[in-house]
Amino acid sequence: VLITSYELAGEVLQSAQLSEDLTLARSRLRESQVRMHEAVKAARLSLWNWDFRRERFWASGIGQAMLDDEAASEQSELFGDAHPDDRPRIQRALEIAKEDDNYYCEFRLRPVAGMSNHWMVARGRIERSADGTPTRMFGVLADISERKQGEERFQVAVEASPTAMMMIDAAGRLTLVNRQAE
Repeated sequence: VLITSYELAGEVLQSAQLSEDLTLARSRLRESQVRMHEAVKAARLSLWNWDFRRERFWASGIGQAMLDDEAASEQSELFGDAHPDDRPRIQRALEIAKEDDNYYCEFRLRPVAGMSNHWMVARGRIERSADGTPTRMFGVLADISERKQGEERFQVAVEASPTAMMMIDAAGRLTLVNRQAE
């Protein structure tokens, strides 16, 4: 009886230690989640994922607010509230990502009466199963409207210039030419 009691006391102590370890691990996980949430919020980013098998899209934070104005919800279409004219661009980026595992796409959201174009950039990476089939894609989503508006203002200024203007990239390709240079 004494040996059994001793073994039982050891198991109770081990169980208490495991319970304490689990409580500490849960606490650290919550702290990590709060830090991640605050960092994402401060950077004005959103986390998103696309489930290839279920064909479901999910976004958190500003992404769900910008895309569907609901609490982190799932949609059946990747970036479902994208401008209809940008859907082919989103699909092309997805096809490219299936080849090299990297997703990158800039797109507009559906137009809203009285508001200018709202631009987003999505970046992601594909996760694959053991046989190489894409299973999920995880990424971040950012609002790039201010940058796009700046680019538009720059383009207007270049076109309005009375002087011929050209921009050439490092590879020697023309990237910008105004009417006066033509």
